[in-house]
Amino acid sequence: MFIFNVYIKWNTTPVIFSINPKPTYITNEPFPALTICNMNKAYKAKIQQYEENSVEYSIIQMLCKRDVNVTVADTIEDWSTLNQFISNISQPCEKMLISCRFGGINYNCQRIFHPIVTDEGLCCAFNMVHPKFLYAAGTQSLIKETYTNHSDMDEAVSWNPEFGYSKKLPKQFYPRTAAGTGESLGLTIILNAEVDQYHCSSTNGVGFKMAMHNPNERPNVREVGLLLAAGYETKARVRMEKLEADTMLHSVHLKHRQCEFQDEHKLAYFATYTQSNCEAECIANTMMRHCRCLPHYMPKRYENETVCSIYDSECVERIRLHSMINDDDDNERECDEVCLPSCYSLKFYAEFFSTPLEHGDFISNKPALESMSEEFVERNIAILTMYYKDNSFHSNKQTEFIGMTDVLSSIGGLIGLFFGFSFISLAEIIFYTFIRPCRKVRQPKTKSKSAKKPGKLSIGIDKYSPRALKFRRNYLSPYAVSPRNRKIFHNTNNAYPPSAVTGDLLEISDLENMNIYNTQYDWRRGFVA
Repeated sequence: MFIFNVYIKWNTTPVIFSINPKPTYITNEPFPALTICNMNKAYKAKIQQYEENSVEYSIIQMLCKRDVNVTVADTIEDWSTLNQFISNISQPCEKMLISCRFGGINYNCQRIFHPIVTDEGLCCAFNMVHPKFLYAAGTQSLIKETYTNHSDMDEAVSWNPEFGYSKKLPKQFYPRTAAGTGESLGLTIILNAEVDQYHCSSTNGVGFKMAMHNPNERPNVREVGLLLAAGYETKARVRMEKLEADTMLHSVHLKHRQCEFQDEHKLAYFATYTQSNCEAECIANTMMRHCRCLPHYMPKRYENETVCSIYDSECVERIRLHSMINDDDDNERECDEVCLPSCYSLKFYAEFFSTPLEHGDFISNKPALESMSEEFVERNIAILTMYYKDNSFHSNKQTEFIGMTDVLSSIGGLIGLFFGFSFISLAEIIFYTFIRPCRKVRQPKTKSKSAKKPGKLSIGIDKYSPRALKFRRNYLSPYAVSPRNRKIFHNTNNAYPPSAVTGDLLEISDLENMNIYNTQYDWRRGFVA
């Protein structure tokens, strides 16, 4: 005899599994957004007009992280125009970008690049969504859409990782999708650093900083930007990672799936939820609580949000560094706890290859460089080419690896294997355990007319008839009936023996002939009652 012990552990925590065999084509997804900044913080030709004791020169010294004339800085009461001032003293995009080519077509760089103020100063952004789709209603935009009213401009459309593009798209739109694979159909730009116009650098060298990011995310150039050195040609081979989620995950608790859908977390500053946008908003709220102001490169929404002055820079830097450390010693929730990853996300990664630029000994294939000297190219020019290697890729789709249906089927299979259990058996158990006892309790108790007393032989005539009474008085008392041999023994103690009895024993048939067969015999007491 074999005994099987089956232990079933009921685990309500689902296991999230990622798989998606369906390929995703690069022509259905946006090309990565690119934000490029010149590391020069102040354009020398523009700051020569300011005197050293002026307010403007003090702000320039602050941007360059140099000693500031405190006496002059005390006279500044309104710092809200700081972004405009940065745009005026920085290298404009039309001077930074010499040549632009995308999808095999040459473009006017001002058509596809737009100025944007970031933590690295004034930068030029490519393929970002329009501010009306990036920011929530009422938020001040940091992007200057200067050329959106021109007839040759592409039409701005909405896009986000969860819902993608709309079904009907115009002929020319942005954020743009990739035209195909390879360098010829990628993005190629020629940049001019204008080293002679450097007043101060955000790093220890000259060149550019670039950041690839989601088209509806605010770029974080200062911390995650990559360097593009002047005098080099750089190739960036891009790969894309897309994360999707099954709609059934809506029913899974947030602490188990650890990702958020668009309709679950509304942001105050941004129209689309991404982890990067949420963290930027979380840091802004933390700065408002502790520093009572916001840095100039963060969007503003409410009237009480003022731009941080030079005296608030220490508080701003402390909060900024603390947000990256993620210290759990304080009582506040960290931004990484508040901002979970998106259930739908699109991320871009690149492999970089660079080579020094040579000019003079041979004819360059870039017409824009033909009129430049070899020394100028080596000091100022940087070339960047971004392209896809593959035409398609497999995205990851999150779904329940073990759901409620799988748990029930596993339990049913184990029970059926070891106990021969089925749903019919379950119905029988329920019937005999609950339904049948309830029916017996509710049924009224009625005594049947044919009920018999236990241990007595009923022959079935009215015991109160005159014949029965006469028989009882004259014949029954002197006799005892033996149940084994059906004999009636004569009771000699009776003073009134029946005259018909001549011996000690009578057969039952004799009594039957005497019409006494309707009596009752008590088998337990041993004689007829």
